[in-house]
Amino acid sequence: MTPAEAEAGAAAGAAAVAGAAGAAERMEAGMDGLTRRGAVGMIAGSMAFPSLARAGAKSARVVLVGAGFGGAAAAQELLRLDPRLDITIIEPRDRCVTCPYSNMVLAGWRDMASISVSFQGLLGRKRVRHIRDAAVDIDPEKRRVRLYSGKSVPYDRLIVASGIGMRFDAISYYNETATSLLPHGYLPGPQTVLLRNQLEAMEDGGSVLICPPKLPYRCPPSPYERASLIADYLKREKPRSKIVILDAKEQFPMQELFREAWDELYPGMIEWRSGKAGEVVAVYPDDLAVETASGERLTGDVVNVIPPQRAGSMTAKAGLSDATGWCPVDARTLESALMPDVHIVGDSMLGGDVPKTAVVACDLGELAARAVVAALGGQAAPREERVRSVCYAHAGRSWAMASGKTFLASAAGFIEESAKARISKAGDRDARRRDSAEADAQYNGPLRAMFAA
Repeated sequence: MTPAEAEAGAAAGAAAVAGAAGAAERMEAGMDGLTRRGAVGMIAGSMAFPSLARAGAKSARVVLVGAGFGGAAAAQELLRLDPRLDITIIEPRDRCVTCPYSNMVLAGWRDMASISVSFQGLLGRKRVRHIRDAAVDIDPEKRRVRLYSGKSVPYDRLIVASGIGMRFDAISYYNETATSLLPHGYLPGPQTVLLRNQLEAMEDGGSVLICPPKLPYRCPPSPYERASLIADYLKREKPRSKIVILDAKEQFPMQELFREAWDELYPGMIEWRSGKAGEVVAVYPDDLAVETASGERLTGDVVNVIPPQRAGSMTAKAGLSDATGWCPVDARTLESALMPDVHIVGDSMLGGDVPKTAVVACDLGELAARAVVAALGGQAAPREERVRSVCYAHAGRSWAMASGKTFLASAAGFIEESAKARISKAGDRDARRRDSAEADAQYNGPLRAMFAA
């Protein structure tokens, strides 16, 4: 299957509703290779949610918007906790094209088919009703989700996992039309294919501009992994080429580790500019040019502009997001601070320093599912929960690094437990190989198993 064919398959569901498409492994911060089911057991422990659900939530209607990592994890946990729930998933696509490992498509290590996961294992379950449509609004008084088709779906509890949207008002002249020339590549699918095609068409000796935004955005290390893996491709195929990272931030995640990799693997190929010299304030798509806050205008042969982001498009219309563009929640239950009986999981959530990654989305999905079952059974919110994250980033083949964090989800919000944090240390080549193997095991194993039966 060609990348274009794989992409056409991934977009088929969205096309069915006039292009309305929406968007892991559970591993603890110590990264000891727990399976998702083992980690769930460790966290949920002896919780009595199933019996509570049977007592008070018979035939309760739980609706999920989105079947990406957060939505899939929530659905799997609901199915595990209570066999009586009436579960409906609103998802226009028939498969998930994953953000994790999409940068490997740009490097030529993988094709689009290899990062596409069918929803059939999850959405084909007997206890799950799949509506292949897109959610566009919520009526909280009637407790109904309005669909793109004009129909609506009733709920007793609603879980929204709508992913991210792009803020096309943040950079002058950068709008949806401009992405056809200056792709962001941050919603895997056609944008990934376009960016890869541009790299293949570029002449040896060309320049690639990569323009990351300020935080928060999906997968904080991803732009620097992207620079690394594009450099791997250029080193092999177009060695006279160069990459310039124009960064709105003064520092970036895993900076020491990435710079160590760049010095060893791609000497002289990657330049990083920060502050006003790196903050992109305007683009000129026809000229493949950008303008920085310092007034400098730069052109590239390939220009990857990653704009600031916000919660998925449905959340603003529904009244779930605030002035930040993200959705505030009660950290203990992920229930919306703006709308009762609605829970927000994954990247759309306003979570302070909690990173927006696939692993976190899975953790949040399971947390929300437990909260939903507890609420339907008449149980009060827990005093606290824990959200655990491990984030891997590749800089080359068999060269990766990891960052693990744990957050206490309490009435005060999400509080990082710094004593439990872990980040890879520089200078250890064996650790880079181990991190690479762990990343592969996470992606190919429990993370993709979220969508299995």
